Amino acid sequence: MEVRNWIIRVAGASPPRTPPRVTPYPAPGAHGVFQDVVVKATFSEPVRGVDEPDLHAGGLRGNRVLAAVDQIGGGTWGLFPDRIFLKAGETYTARVAAGLCGAEGNCTPREVVWSFKTAPSRDEGHGDTSVAFGFPGPSPDHPGSPPAVSSVRTEGDAVVVSFSEPTMNVNTTTLALRRTTAAGCGRRGPPVAGSLRSNPEGDVWTFVPMAPLDPVATYCVTVSAGVYDLQGQALSPAVRDHPFPRPNRC
Repeated sequence: MEVRNWIIRVAGASPPRTPPRVTPYPAPGAHGVFQDVVVKATFSEPVRGVDEPDLHAGGLRGNRVLAAVDQIGGGTWGLFPDRIFLKAGETYTARVAAGLCGAEGNCTPREVVWSFKTAPSRDEGHGDTSVAFGFPGPSPDHPGSPPAVSSVRTEGDAVVVSFSEPTMNVNTTTLALRRTTAAGCGRRGPPVAGSLRSNPEGDVWTFVPMAPLDPVATYCVTVSAGVYDLQGQALSPAVRDHPFPRPNRC
């Protein structure tokens, strides 16, 4: 698949005077980033070809990451490392070169530099794997509050978990139902087998067990920091046990 832009000039329209704005991904200072992250630079307008010298990354020791660069969205370019997985728990610095120009010769005046740190293991990372639609401006310096669990309720044997906003990476590893082996949530058994589905907005997830739950047992719902919002912010607090609203609950 290839992504290319065509510019249609509209008579009477004023050409852009300001340089293209750049939104980097991962967010500057991000921690726990997927080890197989695709570093992205999203521009606020179409720019001329971006290649590997223009968008690159390197480790703490100055070793440059060998990678290919290509356009993956209307205003987004991605860096694809030759070795898919970056080093665990390593800090990387990414750069977008100065002098990248829009259609009217309006060019970026300075390079954009930011750092991020990868997760300690391959199954602990988080981030936003989506590609921005069109040509958005840069993300706010201070994004909104991280996602949180708003409520946990039951619908028959199904468990419905509502979040404060749309979430990603919700699966039977990051959201689990467990039977407790003692009072409270301190001692829990293995995860209950089942499946997950979400509403169209992605902020309500329903766990459906494969077999009926024991009506006299107590259960706990655990949601981990592997769940994150559309800006890549992890669930807060990092790991939470939630009461299971049945007659016997923890």
